[in-house]
Amino acid sequence: MTKLTNTDVWQLLNNAHLAGMNAGYAARPTPMYVAGYPPVEDGVCGFAYIRMPRNTELGRTIARLIRESADNLGVSDRSMQAEFRGWRFGIEKGLSMGVAAFNQSYTRKQAYATAYAQVLVKAGYSGVYVETFLD
Repeated sequence: MTKLTNTDVWQLLNNAHLAGMNAGYAARPTPMYVAGYPPVEDGVCGFAYIRMPRNTELGRTIARLIRESADNLGVSDRSMQAEFRGWRFGIEKGLSMGVAAFNQSYTRKQAYATAYAQVLVKAGYSGVYVETFLD
């Protein structure tokens, strides 16, 4: 692979986001039923995250862009305000992006995260993975 430019990263992450949105909208959650309440059509509640190591070319490039964003805002790069296209410094010296779309729908968030990660992996970036949690 050649050295990533900022434009390359924007395009890659935009393609991943579009794949995620398409997958999230295409997902069909099983409605959740709670006695005495109408069905929750988006299904069970949960969270989904895409994670990647910082020791890859893509990870290093995104980390640099997060730092630039923090510098422009005048905040620490560990601040919740310091991000690049939703990516932040995460756990275990890695990068993390939480899926903000699709309200509380675990099924849709999981579909988004999986499709997003697949775009990065297919582009040749290893170490990208998805974590999900029920709420």
